[in-house]
This record gives sequence, C-alpha cells and structure tokens, in this order.
Amino acid sequence: MQKGKGAKIILAASLVSMGSFSYIPSTYAATMDQTAVPTNSLEQNPNTLSGLEIVGVPLDQTFSPSLKEYSATVENNIPEINLAIKSENPEASLTVNGQPFHDGLYTIHTRENTFEIAVRDGSHSVNTYKLTVNRKQNNNNLLKNIKLSKGELSPKFDSSIVDYSIKVDNEVKTLTVTPESMKKTSSIQINNKLFKGERDTVSLPEGKSIITILVTAENGEMKTYTLHVTRERKQASKPPVSPARTVKAANNSKASGSNRGMNQIQKTIPTKSVTPVSTQNNRSTSQTQATVQKINKATLSSLTVSTGTWNKDFITDEYTYHLSVASDVKSLTIKPTAKYSDSTVKIEGGSSQNIKLDGKKTIISVVVSNGEDRKTYVLIFKKKVEKSTSSSTNNDTADSTVSSEASTQVTNSNNNLTTVQTSAWQGKGNHQSISFWGRITESISQFFSKLF
Repeated sequence: MQKGKGAKIILAASLVSMGSFSYIPSTYAATMDQTAVPTNSLEQNPNTLSGLEIVGVPLDQTFSPSLKEYSATVENNIPEINLAIKSENPEASLTVNGQPFHDGLYTIHTRENTFEIAVRDGSHSVNTYKLTVNRKQNNNNLLKNIKLSKGELSPKFDSSIVDYSIKVDNEVKTLTVTPESMKKTSSIQINNKLFKGERDTVSLPEGKSIITILVTAENGEMKTYTLHVTRERKQASKPPVSPARTVKAANNSKASGSNRGMNQIQKTIPTKSVTPVSTQNNRSTSQTQATVQKINKATLSSLTVSTGTWNKDFITDEYTYHLSVASDVKSLTIKPTAKYSDSTVKIEGGSSQNIKLDGKKTIISVVVSNGEDRKTYVLIFKKKVEKSTSSSTNNDTADSTVSSEASTQVTNSNNNLTTVQTSAWQGKGNHQSISFWGRITESISQFFSKLF
C-alpha cells in the first residue's frame, strides 16, 4: 500500500513539473518575438539622404531622412540657388530632376521651382525627396525713359517723377510716345492700350490733352505716369506787308520836255532803294523780338483753379483771363506752375494759394519773377448772378473797363518784352527820300526852264 501511494505522489509531481515547464517556454517565446523587431529594422532601405539644404536659405522644416518633402521661398533678386545634398550610402548615386547631381548653382524662375532628388544603389528600392523653391515675382513698376517725337518733357525725365508737361506747335497733330520700363517683366499701357514695344502714336487736339502711361509690375503692382500736353491753337494769319510805293517826280507846271526828262530819270533810277530799307527793318524787328523772347524766363507752364469756367484755355503768352464762378463760392485755390524751376511765383503779393472772393467781381494777380524778368497774369473772377437788362448793360461796360485796366496792368508789368518799332523810322526815311527826289525834280525843271 505504501509503495502504491509513493508511486502516485511521484507521478503527480512529474505532471506538475511538466505543466510548469510548458508555461515558461510560452513566456520566453513572446519575449524573443519582441526583440526580433529591432533586428529586422537594421536591414531597412539604405537609399536615404543624410543631408539636404539650400546654402543661405532656410527650409520650411528641419531636415530628417524620413521626411521626403520640403519647401523654401527666396526674393526676386535671387536668380539661382546653391543646392547641397549627401547620402551616407557609399554605393548610392544621386540625381536631380533626372540628371546626375553636381555641386554648384541651379537656375530658378519666378514662382514655383520643383527639384526631385532620387537616391538609388541598384540593390534596394529608390527613395525620392521633393524640394519646392518659390521665387517671388518682380515688384518693379518704374519707367527707365520716355521718348517723344516732338516737344520736350518738363521737368526732365526722372523715374520717380510721374507728372510732366509738354508743349508743341499747332502744326503737330500727332505725338509718338516710346516708354521704356526698368524691367522686361513689366507691362505698359498707353491710354489703356497695350504697348507692344514699338512706338505708339497719339492724336493731339488743339489745346490741352492728357496721355497716361500705366506700368504694371510682374507681381501686379501698378504706377501711372501722366503727360499734360498743350497744343497751341491756330493763330489768325497776319495781313501781308504792302510794298513801298515808287517815288514819282513830276512837275505839272512845266513843259512836255520836262516830263520827258522825268520819265527818263524814272527809267534810269529805279525806286527799289526804298524797299530794302523796310525789309531790313522788318528783319531786324523779328530778330530783336525773337532774341528777347528767348531770354525771358518769367513764365508759367500751367495755371489752374479749384473751381470756375475759363473764357479760354491757358496759354503761356496770354496774360488776362475771365472766369465765371457760382454765386455761393466764397474762396478757391489757385495753383500756378513756373516753367523754370528757379522762378518765384506770388499770388497777390504772397505765397498763399487760397484766395477769398469778395463781392461780385474779384481781380487776382499772379506775378512770376526770374532774375530781372517779370510777368503778371491776371484772373478776373465774376460770380453768376441774375440781373436785369439795364444792369447787365452797365456790368458789361464795367467788365470792359476792368478788362482794359487789367490789360494795362499786364502791359506795364511785362516790361521785359521789347518791341522794336520801325514804322516811325520808315516814315521818316520815306520823307527824306521824297524830299531828295523833290530837289532833283526842281533842279531839272529849272534847267529846262532856262534852256527853253
């Protein structure tokens, strides 16, 4: 009995031992499976980059071999980048956009530039990194120059100055404008018409007109240059100068012999000697006036008011203007622009451009000075008020008186324009010539009287 019990105990112990033995290997197997993961990761794809950068330009994120996409932004004035890439796989070859990688510069254009960088060693799968470089668009909307077929810009062209004045003769009916932009990426429009790089011709009406030049940068920023053109109005033609009359010497009281003698004298001595004197004086007058006008610099290139209707367009050499304003206008602004920058301009003796209008009529003087030269422009403002017929007649008379006084003021102040008058001298010369021929006639008459 004791032997049987001992055998059962041994058998139970063995079974317990076998149960414990089978449980322990299961735990150990799970632990071995977990340690196998890093063992497999050591055999990952070696075709990776160990470095990627643009020299001097930061990437949007810090480089990591496991990150495959990057981007960067550069200014418009950077036309190329220096790309630096490397891999720790000695067997790997690097290509950029399908071409073998080389140390150095890569050209970029405006907006997006894509670089696909491939790493391959022939044994493992290819890894590709993507780099996007955004180059900003150009913001230059300036002009380099403006060329004209006729006239000159005032002031002289400067890319930072956007308003200019141009004055041309009445004979100039069209104006050719050729603008040149600072950057070829900019686009230009002349009077809302696309300029294609060739000269553009603009029709000019008489009087004042405006030409606009719109420059648009590559990034869309705009700048407008404005040309204020004044084409002179057609002047009334002057009557032709009548030629000097032929001086005739005749003595009606003498005999026919005397007449025959005088006729011979007229044929022998032509009277053309009088004509050159007049012609020469006229030429001298024109030359003198032209010389004086070239010297005078006290002029305005433009004159504007904030409100009012002009009786005529402003012209540099016109000095009196009538303007009609509404009855409720109590003040306005006058803006004169001197033709020469070294001139001084005073309105009613001061520098203020704000003028008060007192009463129904106001006379304003604008004085331009340049050295010894002086010009006075007169503006006569009249408020619109309904009046009876009799009062209208009286006001018209007053207007005539005011206009006459203003014209007299302009004439007195513009003392630099000298007119060489030759009519009196010519009259004196003609008188001397007639007296000379009279003496010849009288001498010949006396000779024939004594002879017969």
